[in-house]
Amino acid sequence: MIMHTPYAGSSSANPEVEKYDAVCSRHRGFTLVEIMAATGIMLALIMLVMTLTGRVLNAWSFSSGRLEQNYEARIAMSFLAEDLESAVFRNNGDAWLEVVYSNVGQATYTAQNQTELYFFSQVTDRPSDELGGVSAVAYLTEFQNPFTEEVSTDPGNPPPPVFGLYRCVIDAPTTFNNVIGTVGTDLANNTFGTGLNATDSEYYLSANVVDFQVIFYAVFDSDQTNDGGDVIATAGDVVPITTDYSINSSPQDFYVADGQIHVGGAPQSGHLVYADVKLTVLGAEGGKIVGTGSTDGLAWDDFKDTYGETFTRRIYIMSKTL
Repeated sequence: MIMHTPYAGSSSANPEVEKYDAVCSRHRGFTLVEIMAATGIMLALIMLVMTLTGRVLNAWSFSSGRLEQNYEARIAMSFLAEDLESAVFRNNGDAWLEVVYSNVGQATYTAQNQTELYFFSQVTDRPSDELGGVSAVAYLTEFQNPFTEEVSTDPGNPPPPVFGLYRCVIDAPTTFNNVIGTVGTDLANNTFGTGLNATDSEYYLSANVVDFQVIFYAVFDSDQTNDGGDVIATAGDVVPITTDYSINSSPQDFYVADGQIHVGGAPQSGHLVYADVKLTVLGAEGGKIVGTGSTDGLAWDDFKDTYGETFTRRIYIMSKTL
C-alpha cells in the first residue's frame, strides 16, 4: 500500500486534526488591538453617561434653586401685599407709617438702601379669638444667624449668618394698649416703643433676601420745590418719594401723620398711592457662599446678578387717612 504524505502548506489529511483546528479557531482569545478598541469604546460610553448625568444634575439643581427662590419671594410678597393693602391711617397726631432706609451687611458685602417699614394694619393671619383689629407691623432685613442657641440643632456649631427678611407683628391688644396714642412719630424707635427686637428668630419670614427695597409713590396737594425754588414735583402728579422726586434718585425717609407726608422733616399735604417692591433672593448656592464670608471673587452687584433672582410687585395703598 502506498502512503501519501501531505506536502508542506497543505491541510492535514487527518480528519481529527482538522476538527481540532476548527474548534481551536472558534475559541481563540482576543488580540491586544481588539481589547484596546473595546476599552476605548467603553471609556467613551462612560464619559458620555457621566456628562449627561452631570448636566441632568445641574439642571435639577438650577431648577430646584429657582423654585426655592420663587417660594421665598412669593411668601414675602404675599404677606407684604396683604399688610400694606390693609394699612390703617388715623388723624390723632401720631405717625401711622414710617419708612427708614439703611445699609445692611458687612465689609465684604453691603446691601444699600434696605427698607425698614413700620405701620399699622388689619393683619389677616392673627388668631381668630384675638380682640381688636389693628396690629403694629414691621418689615426689615438683617444679616445674621437667624436661629438662637435654643433652637439650633447643634448649639456648639450654630449656622452661619445669612441675609433674611423679618416680619414682626405685635398682637392687637398690645398694639391698642401700649402703642397707639403713645408711640408718637418715631415708630422705628425700639420697634414701636415696645422694646421688641424685630429681627428675633420668631419673626424670620424669608431666607437669602439680599435686596429689599420699597419705593413709595405719592400725590401732593401742592408743588414740591428744591432749595433753589425750582418745581421738581407738580401738584396732582404721582411721584416717587426720593431726594428729587425722580425714580433715579435715592429714596428718602418719611412718615405719615394726620394726612400729611413728612419728608425731610417738612410736612406736605398729600397721600400715598402705591409702593413698588423689589426683592432679590439668592439661590442655595449663593447663600452658602455668603455664609462663608465670600462673594466668589465677584463685586457685590455682580454676585447678586449671578446667584440671585429679582422679583418686583406694585402694591396699592387702599386706605386713606380718617
